[in-house]
Amino acid sequence: MKKLILKLVVFIISLVLSCIAAVLALQSFEKHLGADIKYMTMDEPVPNMWVSDDHAGFVNKPHLNHEVFGHVKGITNSIGFRANREYALNKDPKTLRIIGFGDSVTWGIKVNQEHSFLGYLESKLNKQVANLTVTRPDSSVLHGIHPRSVDVEIPRQGHANIEVINAGVIGYSTYQERAFFENLVVKYKPDIAFINFCDNDWLATEDPFKNVRRVYFYYLRDFLKRERQNLSNEEIATVIKLAEIIRAHPGQVWPETSRQNLDRKILNKVMIEAPMKEMALIARQHGVKLVYVFIPTEYPTSNQRETQLHLQKVLSSLGVDFIDLFANLHPDGLLDKTRALDTSMMDKLNLWYEKSGYKKFIKSRSLGWLDPIPSVIHISMYNTLERLHKKTNYVDNEHPSRRGNEIIAERLFEYLQSVGKHPTPAHTPPDAPL
Repeated sequence: MKKLILKLVVFIISLVLSCIAAVLALQSFEKHLGADIKYMTMDEPVPNMWVSDDHAGFVNKPHLNHEVFGHVKGITNSIGFRANREYALNKDPKTLRIIGFGDSVTWGIKVNQEHSFLGYLESKLNKQVANLTVTRPDSSVLHGIHPRSVDVEIPRQGHANIEVINAGVIGYSTYQERAFFENLVVKYKPDIAFINFCDNDWLATEDPFKNVRRVYFYYLRDFLKRERQNLSNEEIATVIKLAEIIRAHPGQVWPETSRQNLDRKILNKVMIEAPMKEMALIARQHGVKLVYVFIPTEYPTSNQRETQLHLQKVLSSLGVDFIDLFANLHPDGLLDKTRALDTSMMDKLNLWYEKSGYKKFIKSRSLGWLDPIPSVIHISMYNTLERLHKKTNYVDNEHPSRRGNEIIAERLFEYLQSVGKHPTPAHTPPDAPL
């Protein structure tokens, strides 16, 4: 009997130790994947990835060094560019400098810098390009819609002759991009400036220092003073109402504009088209070739597509090049429905875990280090994210996957190859069907 009890005790101890070892191994694997990191995206409240800015409300925090889910690294230099190197304000004349700016799509949510479309583009340029001829606006000629252009041939003499800088800022709107372009980007004298357009760009998606509404309010006030004589009564009333909403409803601007039935076309004219036109003028004044990059959402609506095509007509009238990625990211016009992976079991497990008494019991007994369920959930989430990166063009409705970013980079590379050979680069015509 004693021998039986002893064997049972040994068995139980062995079982407990084996379970502990299995949990520790699972947690170690979770850590190896980077799935143990609390934050899913870079724009978490802690650590804050921005610093306050008088012109745009906020800019990237310099010297950021932060890691999020899946070992995605958020690294910025002393200026806030997404890079682990510095860039001289006055570049070598033989250097081709490309700056990409915009919002989280340019910055590269859920991908490392080398897997953003700008990272892929820099790698491709350094590997495959021998010479580039860049057609830039002649800054000595500022009158007229289509200014005279000058061709500048930039020979390759090693990797240092091409710089691709990621100046994207998560959360930016078109007006913030315009302020950022004038106050920082042009100072670095880029030959080409790529700017991405997303369908939510009429308003900032972030306001970390509660000052963005002040930036918008003053912009609308100045816009109304400057353009009142060119606006209809309905447009003037809409601008005034929008300013009132921004001042009275912080954080609720979008729902309020919908609730009060403000005309979306007028909002786009004021919040997107006007800053676009100003950026075109700023680019012309500084001899920068501005190129708009239209990156659709994963499931674009007909209204979103119509807005993009309208904006492309506006850009064409300004003599600004654009690249439309709709056909590249949605081949044959088909929407990428494959992202709807079956995660129902993990969703149910996560929901049960959050609401059950099991989690409370584990916490109350300080046994979290022995709890395997968070590791199972996180590893499953990581594997789902990896499948999205490999099999689809998007990781969520707005942001391209690694595969999607590579497709965008390939299209930008084709544009750069053609820009010196053709007066107008090939792109989807503004009157293309929806």
